[in-house]
Amino acid sequence: MKYFRFVSLVVVISAGFCCCKPDKEEEQPAPVDPKSRFIASWLCNETSNQTGASAFNVHIVDSTGDYALIENLYSMGFNTKVKAHISGDYINMVVPQNINGKVILSGSGHLENSSTIKMKYVIDDGNPQKDSCSATLTKQ
Repeated sequence: MKYFRFVSLVVVISAGFCCCKPDKEEEQPAPVDPKSRFIASWLCNETSNQTGASAFNVHIVDSTGDYALIENLYSMGFNTKVKAHISGDYINMVVPQNINGKVILSGSGHLENSSTIKMKYVIDDGNPQKDSCSATLTKQ
């Protein structure tokens, strides 16, 4: 009889362990695509060696792979798209790019925080001296 009670107790305890639901695994957040922090409408405050200070809107839109397209950079129009590679907090223009008769010779920037990008780029717009620009983009 003692043996039967012991076996019964072991069965009941074992059933308790077997029937418990396992702890729910913590869901890991999906990895953030670095491009998603850049893809937006931005107010560009640009300082150009040739034309001085100006402000205009630019859009950074998604493209294939690690690339994005910057629309209206250098105030060239929203139909003008500059291809740029994004890696981490950095955006680097694919150079050289000939766009509307202007050649982008260099260009890069970095995301300072979630709403500010600092950029520098050099444009050959046909003038004897190349135009060096610096810009602060603020997310709208």
